[in-house]
Amino acid sequence: MDIWTDLINGIRNALGPWAYPPLSAILIMFISLAISLTSIFALKKMTNFEELQEKMKIVYEFQDMVKQARKTMDPELLAEIQSRQGEVMRIQGEVMKARMKPSLYFFIPFLLIFTIFREVFQTPVAYLPVNLYKIPILNMLNLGIPTPYGIGFHFWAWYLIAGFGINLILQKITGTGMEMPH
Repeated sequence: MDIWTDLINGIRNALGPWAYPPLSAILIMFISLAISLTSIFALKKMTNFEELQEKMKIVYEFQDMVKQARKTMDPELLAEIQSRQGEVMRIQGEVMKARMKPSLYFFIPFLLIFTIFREVFQTPVAYLPVNLYKIPILNMLNLGIPTPYGIGFHFWAWYLIAGFGINLILQKITGTGMEMPH
């Protein structure tokens, strides 16, 4: 055996029953939680959130102005939009750059973690008692393995589902989401 195979088998053996459903689904949710918390912590430490929120407020106000201009076709408003568009695009770029900065430090480690666990969990990790393969677009995604009881999700599919849900909740709690200001 090689080092990679030994590592994967060692992790799988160490996990014991947590390597198989239903415990694997819970473990993957905890992995997703840990990765999301790490990302959010890094984002909070590496960016000035007050400044980002101010910039996003400018962008959202501009978007509202564009909607209003489309409704009314006011020539003065359209001219103002034309003159401010470059500035707003620059601001959007700055916001995107600031939000992506932590990714530069964590992308490779997260990719390594994901690759390792994708190999550790070779069998379905969670089951959903609905046959998603009857929905053509979901059938093409290869989310898992059809079973008589529904679908057995592959690691990546379950991680994606859990990750989106967990990250959405954590962003709301920590105020790191990109929701529109009120």
